[in-house]
Amino acid sequence: MSIPSVSAEEIAKTLDRFDKELRASPQWADWESNQAHRYAIERDGSRYPVKQIISMATGTPVSSFGGDNEANSFLKERGCEIIPLRASDQSGVFLLRGEDTLVPMQPASFAKEDDFQRLLSKFPQLLVGDQVDPQNPRRWMLVARELSIATGELGASLWSIALDQEGIPTLVELKRRSDSRIRREVVGQMLDYAASCVTYWSAETLRSALEKTCKEAGLTDKAPLNELIGPEGDVEEFWQRVKTNLQAKRIRLLFVADIIPLELRRVVEFLNEQMERVEVLAIELRQFESDQLKVLVPSPIYSREHGRS
Repeated sequence: MSIPSVSAEEIAKTLDRFDKELRASPQWADWESNQAHRYAIERDGSRYPVKQIISMATGTPVSSFGGDNEANSFLKERGCEIIPLRASDQSGVFLLRGEDTLVPMQPASFAKEDDFQRLLSKFPQLLVGDQVDPQNPRRWMLVARELSIATGELGASLWSIALDQEGIPTLVELKRRSDSRIRREVVGQMLDYAASCVTYWSAETLRSALEKTCKEAGLTDKAPLNELIGPEGDVEEFWQRVKTNLQAKRIRLLFVADIIPLELRRVVEFLNEQMERVEVLAIELRQFESDQLKVLVPSPIYSREHGRS
């Protein structure tokens, strides 16, 4: 018997109902240690039994549908994050060490948002510009983190501002999946910053911010610019393109998270359909671990030119 279709919103309501009605009950108090449960839904740091949630949401007995692939796929299609409860349940990601050793990698979370931020600051190539636009791969240059807008206060909710090789200002917002703001609140914050940046920022603002960022890192601004536009590129022409893009309100909004929830995916898709001059992207950066090894898997979730990934 196939699982009756229900909406993502109904699944979310069912998770809330499980918290309220069942989580503290004796039957479910220690369910994660039960070997019959191999996978769990993870939301905001809490875990939920896969088949029980489906049963509650659809009114279907747990005995009437399969677990693992069938149940997990049903929930993933509705934006749920499914994790294995034990190391023996593989993530499907492996690292080949040498020629004879296959190391299974397990899903892992970023312990702190600062860890996430430092990683992307050090390795902006994780924003996978070649996957965002395979025909014309994007290259990124970090201009500043938390650049002030209008009031002179630090934009604590905006992670950074970057420029690509065409001088398009790119506002980057970064959140971990455990931060509930990633579902809806972050969108309002991003749009607020987008509206403010095209009003208050100038090419000179961004140029000064880059010089400050480079000075703090012990560099000149020539190094990142050479990497972005090439040693033969015209620096003044590049900054003129930045000025033109800001005047035309041609900017890019980029959401980055270890899990992009369904709610944010829908908003990104809607914004891309409605806004002509502003491109909206979402990139999911998954982390897998085993002992001292780490594997990072970035994936664009949505871009205007290539639609859903």
